[in-house]
Amino acid sequence: MRFLNFTLIKLCLGYIGGIYLGFLLNLQLKTLVFYGFSLVALMVVFRWLWNQKLLFLWSCILIFGVLGSLTTHVHLPQNKPNHLAHLDLKSQEDVTIQADISEILRSNAYNHKYLLDNLNIDNQAYQGKVLLNVSKDSVKHSLSLGSKIIMLSTLQPFRKARNPQTFDYAKFMQNRDVFAVIYEDKFDLIKGTDFNLSTNAGQWRLNIISALQDAGFKDKHLELIQALILGQKQAINKETYNEFAEVGVVHILAVSGLHVGIVFLILNFLFSPVLRLQYGRLFKVLLTILFLWGFAALAGFSPSVMRAVTMFSFLALGQLFRRKTNSINMLCLSAVVLLIYRPQLLFEVGFQLSYAAVFAIVMLYPVLSKLYQPKYKIPKIFWDTAYVSLAAQIGVLPFQLYYFHQFPGLFLLGNLVIIPFLGVLISGGLFCMVLALLDILIFPFVKTYSFLLDLLVGYVDWLSQFKEFVFQEIFFTKPMFLGILLLVLSFMFMMREYKKSYIVVFSFSLLAFVLVSISEIAEIDKQSEFIIFHKNRQSLIGIKQGRQLQIFSDKTDNLTDTYLLSNYQLINRIDLTEIHTLKNSFKFNNQILTVIDSSGIYLEEVNPDVLILSQSPDIHLEKLIKTIQPKRIVADGNNYKSYVERWRQTAQKYNIAFHSTYEEGYFNLP
Repeated sequence: MRFLNFTLIKLCLGYIGGIYLGFLLNLQLKTLVFYGFSLVALMVVFRWLWNQKLLFLWSCILIFGVLGSLTTHVHLPQNKPNHLAHLDLKSQEDVTIQADISEILRSNAYNHKYLLDNLNIDNQAYQGKVLLNVSKDSVKHSLSLGSKIIMLSTLQPFRKARNPQTFDYAKFMQNRDVFAVIYEDKFDLIKGTDFNLSTNAGQWRLNIISALQDAGFKDKHLELIQALILGQKQAINKETYNEFAEVGVVHILAVSGLHVGIVFLILNFLFSPVLRLQYGRLFKVLLTILFLWGFAALAGFSPSVMRAVTMFSFLALGQLFRRKTNSINMLCLSAVVLLIYRPQLLFEVGFQLSYAAVFAIVMLYPVLSKLYQPKYKIPKIFWDTAYVSLAAQIGVLPFQLYYFHQFPGLFLLGNLVIIPFLGVLISGGLFCMVLALLDILIFPFVKTYSFLLDLLVGYVDWLSQFKEFVFQEIFFTKPMFLGILLLVLSFMFMMREYKKSYIVVFSFSLLAFVLVSISEIAEIDKQSEFIIFHKNRQSLIGIKQGRQLQIFSDKTDNLTDTYLLSNYQLINRIDLTEIHTLKNSFKFNNQILTVIDSSGIYLEEVNPDVLILSQSPDIHLEKLIKTIQPKRIVADGNNYKSYVERWRQTAQKYNIAFHSTYEEGYFNLP
C-alpha cells in the first residue's frame, strides 16, 4: 500500500509508540538520553558508513520512539518537583489557596463544579489543577471563567474506584492533570491582570450565549447551540444526550472534524476575495488558520477540535504551497503535534474515537464510494453520507464495544438525515451569533433557527423510540478489544488493496478474534467468586457461581437497579440474580466467613478465615480476636469511619490483615 511507505508516517507511529512506552515504563532521563545518543550513533553508521537504508530507517523510527518517551517523561507529574502529585493529601490541614477559575464543569444535584489552575498554596506556586465544589445553596459569589479566588480550605484526594469495573473518576481526573478536590463555600474574589487564552475564550462564549439569550432564544435551544458550535456538550441535559447516543449521532453534539471541516469551507468562501490582492494566497491561508484556531479556542480546545484544526491547518498550508497533501500524513502530523503538547491525550476516549473515525474514513471511503455513485447531485450527497457514516462506524466499533458495551443499530439512518443538515445548522448558528453580538439579530431569524433545532431534536427523539435496534449490555473484555481492533485494521487494509497477504492477515485476525472471544466467555462462565462490595450505609455481599449470582444485603429493595450491580452482572455474564437477606455465616471454597452486624452476635466456637464487620457493631475487637482468632478482618462501607480506623489499629497490633472497603475498595475471594 503506497501511502504506508511514506517515511513520515512510520516516524510518527514510532513517536506515538514511544509515548505509550513512556507511560508504561517511566524510564529515567539518563536512560532515555543514553538510548537517544546510542541510536544517533547507529543511525550515522547505517547511513554514511555502512549504507544500510533499512537499518537506517529503523534507527530513525527508534530515535523518534525515544523522543516520544522523553516527551512523556517531561509531562509526567511525578517528574515535576512543584506538582500537586507530590503532596501528601491524606495528612493535609487547612491551607491558603489562591487560584484562577479555568473551566466550568457540569453541576451535579448538590454542587457547582469548577477547575482551578495557576495554584498558589501557602505562598508557593504549584503545577496541576484542583476541582472546586461549591454548594448550590451558597450564593455569596458568582464565579465565572477567569475569576481569581482566595480561600482557606483543605485539599482532599480523589477516591479511587471501589467496585469492580466501575468508572475510575480519580484516574479520569488525573489524566486531565487534576489531582485534588476541594469542598468549600467560603472564598473571596481578588483582582487579576494575567492574560489566559482559554479563559478569555470562555468569557467570549458566555458573552455569545448572553447575547443569544437577549435575542430571544430559549434555554433548550441555547443548550444545543453550545454543543453544536461552541463545543460545550456538558450544557446538554442528560436525557437529550442519551437519546443522541442511542441513535448513534452523539458526535453531532461534540465539535469535531465534521464541524471544523464545515467552518473551513465557510472561511475559504469568505476569504476568497483576498486572492485578488498582492500576496493574497498567503493572506488567505494565514487568515484561515487564525480563524480556525480562534474557533478552536471558542470551542474549548477539546481533543477532537484540536485534532481537526491542526489537520486543516496543515491542509491550508498545503494550499499555500500548491502541494497535494496526503490525508494520512496530515492525520499523523496532527496527532504528533497534539501529543507533544499533552501526551495524556493518547489515553482519552474522545481522542481515540476521533482518530479512529477519521482514519477509517480515509481508508474506506474511497473504496466504498466506488461501489455505486448516483448520477444526480442530491442522491449523491446521501450516498456519500452513508459511505462516510459506515466507514466511521467501522473504525469506532472496537471502542464502542469495549468502553460503552453497546452498538447503535440506527447510526446509518440517523446520519443520513442529520449530516447533510449539519452544514445548514452550523452556518446558520454562526450567522445568528454574529448578528446577536452586533445586537441586530431580528426575531424571524431566531424563530427560523429555533425551528431547525426543534426538527433535529424531534427526529432524534423519533428514532430513539426504536429501542430494539439499540444493542446494549454487550459483554466485551480487553483481550476481545485487542482482537477486534486487529480484525478491523486488517479489514481496512484488505479493502483498500485486495492483495493475497492482506487476505491471509484478515483471515488469521478473524480466527484469532473468534478464539479469543470463545476463550474469554468460557473463562468467565466457569469462574466463582465471593465478593464484598463497597456501598455507603449498606451491606452488600455477592456469591458468583458460573452465570448465577446470589446477593445478600441488609436492604433488599431495588438492589438490581444499582449501578455497581448492573455493571458486575454485565462483565460477568450473569443470567440469574437472587436477592437474600444478609446472614451471619458463609462457607465458600472451604473457607469460613463470619459476619458480625449491629447485633454483635457471633459463635465463639467458630474460627473464621475472614471476619466481616458491618453496621458498626459495638464490639471489643481485641477481645474478639483473642476469642475466635480470625485470619483476616474486612470492614465494609456500612460502618462509621471512626470505628473502621480504630479496628485497623487493633488488627495491626495483633498482626492480622485488615481490609477496609473505604480505602482499598471491594474485597473478593476467587
